[in-house]
Amino acid sequence: MRMGPVAWLAFVAGAGALIAVACGSGANDVSACQAIETARCEVAPACPANFNLGDPVEVGDPVTACIRFYKTQCLHGLVTSVEPSSAQVSECVNAILSAGPEATQARAAGDDAAVPCGLIANPQNYAACTFLIPVDAGEDAGPCTGSTQCAGNTSGGIDCCATVVLEANPDGGAFPNCGVSSLTSYCGVCSSNTIGPTCLSTENVHLCSLESDCANETSNTLCCQLNGYQACVNSVIAAAGGVTCL
Repeated sequence: MRMGPVAWLAFVAGAGALIAVACGSGANDVSACQAIETARCEVAPACPANFNLGDPVEVGDPVTACIRFYKTQCLHGLVTSVEPSSAQVSECVNAILSAGPEATQARAAGDDAAVPCGLIANPQNYAACTFLIPVDAGEDAGPCTGSTQCAGNTSGGIDCCATVVLEANPDGGAFPNCGVSSLTSYCGVCSSNTIGPTCLSTENVHLCSLESDCANETSNTLCCQLNGYQACVNSVIAAAGGVTCL
């Protein structure tokens, strides 16, 4: 039952450090962990290259066995010390569940399913689920994915901003379909930088979960899903191959 993040990445080399289930005694948001892991179990068959639900062999339906296994694993809760809101959890779960059919359709059409499968395999790298990345509970800003999480913030701004360190796409994709080495989000006033045009750069971006999050931008007025995060971008990037916008 080789899976990834929240509880699963203990089974996948190199990935578990970000969102593996907490091993301490403080179980933070067991229900959130279970909801996210259940969603990932349900859609994992859409990405057979990423997940092997038959290792080790379980009795009965492998998806049911996966859900049962991680229901217990999630009793330790999430590694992050900041409890996510119900809206954040729902947004993340819905993004994962939507990625399953997207991956299935892409594979059936002979297209690249790397983006939806990447969301299922590593949800913490995608805007809807960045709250899964461990942060210091004492940080006022905390992780965010859109302006909704920053409403009422008094520490400098109500935009959801992020510093994104891009890297070469391991699948060979060209800009803007870059890999993401790290993503650090915070509530503040985002700089309206033009992203790109290279994958080997550090970008300051305005994260978004709704089209309205980008309404105050000058040129980056479109909320689009890039390879690992969802941000306000201009029409040139929005028109690039592999980019999906709200």
